[in-house]
Amino acid sequence: MRHILFETSDSYSVAVLIKHTSFNKADVGQHYFKPLAERGVPAGEVIAFNLTYNEANKAPAALIKDYLSQLLPELNALGVKFLYVADASYFKVLAGQSKADPHFGYNLPCKVKGFEHMRVILGVNHHQLIHNPSVQQKLDLSLDTLAQVFLGTYSPLSHVASDRGHG
Repeated sequence: MRHILFETSDSYSVAVLIKHTSFNKADVGQHYFKPLAERGVPAGEVIAFNLTYNEANKAPAALIKDYLSQLLPELNALGVKFLYVADASYFKVLAGQSKADPHFGYNLPCKVKGFEHMRVILGVNHHQLIHNPSVQQKLDLSLDTLAQVFLGTYSPLSHVASDRGHG
């Protein structure tokens, strides 16, 4: 279990969770920490952790649940309240959902027993931008959602309207 931080703190409100192959301090800083700071989330409130995969570069549910059984207690001890999950497979387990994509722009309760006080926001892995630059819109929406949840200004209806071009 590895982590990245840009400012040392006694506690962190936000954890960015991202695939181990995308876990690079410069990229994580550029695509998550810096944009969050620009949206009002101080770097000292954010920590990033890698997500593990098997040798075949897959994350089956059993592996995810086992890893989360180690990761979530660590995050809880750090005071984390908000999980920005830049991985659909992990998001589905954390949020108790069968699909990830319809949940961009939403703030859901964690469904893992003992960690229901945490909120889960579906994110985007920055490596997707290389092959599909239009994913930037989803990345921006997910970062906006996280920042609004953090700042207490989140309203799901504003996301639905703006996501469909109605306001």
